[in-house]
Amino acid sequence: MKLNKKWYLPNTENFDAKGPFSTEEIEQRLKIKELAIDDFIWSDDKIEEKWCRIFECAEFHSYLPQYPKCKLPKKHSKGLASQVIKVMFKNEGRGEYGCENSYRRYPRAPISAQSIVHNQKIYIEAYCVDISEKGVLVEVSDLSIFKEGDEVVLTILEHDVLGTFCVSAVVIHKTSNNGKNLYGLFFLKIAPQIKRKIAEYVISKLEHARKMEEKTA
Repeated sequence: MKLNKKWYLPNTENFDAKGPFSTEEIEQRLKIKELAIDDFIWSDDKIEEKWCRIFECAEFHSYLPQYPKCKLPKKHSKGLASQVIKVMFKNEGRGEYGCENSYRRYPRAPISAQSIVHNQKIYIEAYCVDISEKGVLVEVSDLSIFKEGDEVVLTILEHDVLGTFCVSAVVIHKTSNNGKNLYGLFFLKIAPQIKRKIAEYVISKLEHARKMEEKTA
């Protein structure tokens, strides 16, 4: 049984939100492609006074693309970005994005992006250090806010390639390294189009690093 929620949509023409709409009306708009699953939405039962993506709402999860039943080609079976040729660096400082990636299931690449991490009650500013299809490393000012195993929401803000997006994640480790406080976040739910964007970003970064290394060899 569907709850009788009231849904609202952003209005590009003025500052007043469009709505209210019923759950059935939003579903109909998704069916006819008038709305996309990553469009913004808000409902009157939300605790947060902020827009969220449609795919973050459980009522509309059935409209997310279904996971493919077919197998991936063998050479791509370890994740989209693992197709990159092994990158080897002479400089050990850069090597963590090179030789270590040769055995990673999901290769990672450095990223510079402002972000917000929250658990619906506590919000902290964070800075993304590196990223892969399955997770991200973020720098924070205080490691005592969240503990390992806590589920959080990460919002990456206005990155020049990845844009702005939200993803559910879990804290899998936290550490202090060279004076930096770091959370390792593992993605729990991520839209397929965002995952592909991240994979393409990682591939481009590693390919660029490989070409630069070849020039200096």
